[in-house]
Amino acid sequence: DAVSVDIGIHEGDSEDVKNKATQNEFGSGNIPERSFIRSTIDENAERYSKAAEILVGMMIDGEISKFEALERMGQQIESDIKSKIVSLKSPPNSPRTIMEKGSDNPLIDTGEMLNSIRYVIKTEANRILGGD
Repeated sequence: DAVSVDIGIHEGDSEDVKNKATQNEFGSGNIPERSFIRSTIDENAERYSKAAEILVGMMIDGEISKFEALERMGQQIESDIKSKIVSLKSPPNSPRTIMEKGSDNPLIDTGEMLNSIRYVIKTEANRILGGD
C-alpha cells in the first residue's frame, strides 16, 4: 500500500548527477548555492498544503485512492522543481563556465540532472527493505 511520495534525485541515478545536484542545492567550494528543491518547496508550501487538503477530502469521499493522491502531488511537485531548474538564473554562472557550457543557464548543461528529477511512490515494503 502506498505510504509516501519522494521527489528528487534517487538511487540508481549516476553519482555525477547526485553530486551536481547536491553541490548546486547547497553550494560547495566555488559553486554558489542555487537551491532548486528546497526553494521550490518553500515557495509553494501553502499551495501544496491546500492541494493535500483537497486530495485528502477526495480520498475520504472515495473519489481517489491514496496512491492516486500521492501520484498527483508527486507529479505537481516534480513539474514545479523542473520548472525552477529551467527558470533559475541567479546566481549566474561565471563567464568562463558560460563559455565552456555554451549556455548561461546555471542548472542546465547536458540536461541529465533535469531529466533525473522524478517522483517515486513509496510503499511499506520499500520502507522495511530500505529501497527507493
